[in-house]
Amino acid sequence: MDRSSGPVRAYCRDILAPFGALTDRQWRHLTEHSLVPGRNGTYHLHYDCGIAEAFRPGRAYNVSLWTYVSVARQSGSENC
Repeated sequence: MDRSSGPVRAYCRDILAPFGALTDRQWRHLTEHSLVPGRNGTYHLHYDCGIAEAFRPGRAYNVSLWTYVSVARQSGSENC
């Protein structure tokens, strides 16, 4: 089975659905660049496994920006 086969494209459309409504050409491109050959003719997703590290507990910080918004409002900023 290759990356351009129907079942592979369908799988990618399912798991990569959060990318939104794409054209067939865009889906083909995403499929071709999102999968890499694995063992025994299989494929797996091609991504940095460490990307999830930023979302681990303790990595997200509770930051309140309201103080800065208040300062910006007091300074007369038109964007607040």
